[in-house]
Amino acid sequence: MYDYNETGQIMEKAIILAEDNMGHARLIEKNLKRGGLEGNVTHFTDGRQVMDFLGSEKKAANPHTMVVLLDLNMPVMNGFQVLQSVKSDPAMQSIHVVVMTTTDDPNELQRCYDLGCDLALTKPVEYTSFAKTIQKLAQDLNAM
Repeated sequence: MYDYNETGQIMEKAIILAEDNMGHARLIEKNLKRGGLEGNVTHFTDGRQVMDFLGSEKKAANPHTMVVLLDLNMPVMNGFQVLQSVKSDPAMQSIHVVVMTTTDDPNELQRCYDLGCDLALTKPVEYTSFAKTIQKLAQDLNAM
């Protein structure tokens, strides 16, 4: 999963994982790697940490090289708030945001798209389906 800078050099994508459930976070990271994702994963457990990180990085990093994997139900600042903040900030709105949630409520998923997410996925409850979903996501991210 690479972008190229103006001199043609490869720039590796930065993956920001926003997930407060440590079990889900480990499974996501493990299956992203199994799915062939190349890139560094930085994990945060609440939305405020994500926004603080993105705020500090927006001057130093190219937002085109960032992907946020965003859980909706997090403490301090939830995923909807993070998504709205990212997509309303001109310096960050080109960051790709993939929402990963346990909800299958079509209204909540539509709200994610209305706020500007690139993709909204329902995390399957069953382990094998969960693993396959994340591995497929890794392939999709590589194509971004």
